[in-house]
Amino acid sequence: MMSTKRADADGIRSIPAANQRSRQTVNLVVCLLLMVTILMAGCTTLQPMAGNAETLRSELRGGETVKPGDKVRVVSRDGLSRLLIVTELDQNVLKGHPEGISTAEAVVTIPIDDIVFMEGKKVSVEKTAAYAGGITVGSVLTLGIALIIAFATMSW
Repeated sequence: MMSTKRADADGIRSIPAANQRSRQTVNLVVCLLLMVTILMAGCTTLQPMAGNAETLRSELRGGETVKPGDKVRVVSRDGLSRLLIVTELDQNVLKGHPEGISTAEAVVTIPIDDIVFMEGKKVSVEKTAAYAGGITVGSVLTLGIALIIAFATMSW
């Protein structure tokens, strides 16, 4: 059985060039996957819901902006900022729980009249476009590099 490693003149074992190229290809693919993951995380951000508190309150009462399951950051009149998953919203109060804690004791009730600022998780068009562009460019580059490596390692 032949080994993929061979000894040089001084007895030191070396890795053949083909194996080094395949490792480089794997490293490149791992780097591209990491970049894609980072870009993907940037597609959604917390963005302000309304320009001022009165507009925000009327939109909340109308049920236009927030629905149960939405992730929001609420700032109340007392200055407290809370990051919540909305569980219920009616004409008078917004109820939600901190992310990762969904027990009944953790539910926070905030009167709509006490809300002065709110941010909600929305899709960022610019970041989504950058993500899609990055995927396209990364895929084309990966394919091109893979073809170059494949043709370079072929023995004619």
